[in-house]
Amino acid sequence: MPRALRQAQTSALPAGELAILTGGDRGIFAARAATLTETQANRMASLGRGLLSVTLDLAAAFRLGIQPMAGTQLPDDGSPVYLASIEVADCPGSGISAADRALTIRTAADPNARAGAVVMPGHIMPLLIRRPAGTTLPEIAAAMLPHEAVAWCDILGEDGDLATAAYCRELGFRHDIAVY
Repeated sequence: MPRALRQAQTSALPAGELAILTGGDRGIFAARAATLTETQANRMASLGRGLLSVTLDLAAAFRLGIQPMAGTQLPDDGSPVYLASIEVADCPGSGISAADRALTIRTAADPNARAGAVVMPGHIMPLLIRRPAGTTLPEIAAAMLPHEAVAWCDILGEDGDLATAAYCRELGFRHDIAVY
């Protein structure tokens, strides 16, 4: 791949653009959580078909009062763990619209948001990432934005299973989304 193209692709996520990360023969959509737009959330949901999620570090989860899902314990090895699903507390709609989900993700990413800013359950799945991040795609995305939350969504193929990396690259090409 030409160097200029690699630089353009790896700058998409830090620049606030929607990007596709591939690895392990699968892919995810990723975007900066703090600036996630309704359009980006809609593209992730409609093209990716997976759950919209947000990476959070332990300090953010504690500050927002988000607990692990019932019956879940934090693994000793530092691997990521899903927390209870969330919704912005003052959600203007049902919570499921792209605008509502983008608002929930931006609120979770806001360093000034405190307990009570989000409620449980909701339509967004927080993934607790403990740094240094490991090798899952959400952890790689989090490492690209080391001091920020990342909005992400698994990409499913038309058959409903996880899409292959080849499918994800083709999806990015068709929709002019950076792939790396």
